[in-house]
Amino acid sequence: MKINAINYSVALNAVGKVKYIATDDVSFSTPEGLKMGDSYSKVKEITQKNCVKESGWGYYIKLSSGWYAGFCEGKTCTSEPLTETSTIDWFFKR
Repeated sequence: MKINAINYSVALNAVGKVKYIATDDVSFSTPEGLKMGDSYSKVKEITQKNCVKESGWGYYIKLSSGWYAGFCEGKTCTSEPLTETSTIDWFFKR
């Protein structure tokens, strides 16, 4: 789906309610001012929340806006460690 010239992927539940929305569109930015390609260290400057590792899916950290910044490191997105220079690969909400 495209909204305001930004591409999103949307998943609906059985009754048609939005369950998940994601974007890797370079035009997207969060209310916090984060965008695709920003570093993990920049994300940590903005939020004090902990990063979560979900094996085979990626690393992610919740932002105050409700968006999550997602990181993919290595072949399985978690096979390599997250570093200060790791960059945001997508944003999502659940």
